[in-house]
Amino acid sequence: MGDSSIKMPWGKFRGIAVSELPFNYVEWLLENVDIQDGLLLLALEKRNIQGLEEHGHRNYDDYDDEQDIINDLYDDFMRQQ
Repeated sequence: MGDSSIKMPWGKFRGIAVSELPFNYVEWLLENVDIQDGLLLLALEKRNIQGLEEHGHRNYDDYDDEQDIINDLYDDFMRQQ
């Protein structure tokens, strides 16, 4: 099970892989919705960081540790599935 198998369970993009979601939608979800599903939250956080990097919103040289932590948590969770 990888990133592409985690799909949005509800909303406008129901059934779409989290890795395919538009960045602005992911950003909005994380800011406005209390997401209780841990796996979904990790996948959204990972996509959010990718989106920020893609859109040049931050200098990601300073955020490598944040990405590594999210990737490690995500990988650990996926191994338990």
